[in-house]
Amino acid sequence: MDANRSDSHGIVVAVRGSVVDVRFDQRLPPIYSVLRAGENDRIVVEVLAQLDALHVRGIALTTTHGLARGQAGKDTGGFDTALTLVMEKAGCPRAERPTDGYHGASEWRPCEEST
Repeated sequence: MDANRSDSHGIVVAVRGSVVDVRFDQRLPPIYSVLRAGENDRIVVEVLAQLDALHVRGIALTTTHGLARGQAGKDTGGFDTALTLVMEKAGCPRAERPTDGYHGASEWRPCEEST
């Protein structure tokens, strides 16, 4: 199994607008990790808090239309944050990571100008 992937599955226990609570009986996903839920895993949720030993609360980065209690929520093991999704939608490609260990430069290249 890839070290960046997770096989942790949970159950959606609450949906209030774009706020989604998911219960995990095994390992809780870390804060800022990405969950997938809903039909065909089309709903993307970024974990913002670990509420207790079994529950996380996240914010949906896509519409929650159709998401209901009892549906599966999967920890993807990834950390694509809201900024990542917004910047990629805007056409801003990621910059190459420096190999010298310096991380002060921006992760993003300038966006393409819209016409």
